[in-house]
Amino acid sequence: FIVRAARNGQLALQTAKHKLPDLILLDIRMPGMDGYEVCRNLKASPETKDVPIIFISALEEEGDKLKAFNSGGVDYLTKPFYEAEVLARARTHISLSKTKQKLEGQNLSLQKEIVERKQIEKKLNQTLVKLKKTQTQMLQSEKLASIGQLAAGIAHEINNPTAFINNNLDTLADYQKDIN
Repeated sequence: FIVRAARNGQLALQTAKHKLPDLILLDIRMPGMDGYEVCRNLKASPETKDVPIIFISALEEEGDKLKAFNSGGVDYLTKPFYEAEVLARARTHISLSKTKQKLEGQNLSLQKEIVERKQIEKKLNQTLVKLKKTQTQMLQSEKLASIGQLAAGIAHEINNPTAFINNNLDTLADYQKDIN
């Protein structure tokens, strides 16, 4: 790990914002402002709000631990601490933080995909409505064409005998003149 130390709370805030750390180990008792206030300030800042903070303090009371968690800490170790335990917790919280960031990135990608799919679905629904309208129009056209063919067929069937009768009436009229 690359470690940067800060002697007081104000310097810790400036250092964290200057170069974003993967993890912060924070004492509660510090000159200027205490660790709780530093933690609240870090969590209130958009740049540092997602950085995990582990409190390391000689304070062992339940109230102190609860206050640390309520101010935004992810873990709490009491002094004296074991180096191996600090390293193990640091690795765990860094890993959790990176996994959380990765999941948030994937979540954003999924949300974008959902928006894109909804837009595509909307376009497909509009296309479907247009297709149904076109299908209805085509069905109407086919019905009208069928009615037209039927009318033409009926007219043809009526015209043939009528023409035959009309021709024969002319011939009959000629015969009647001859007879008269």
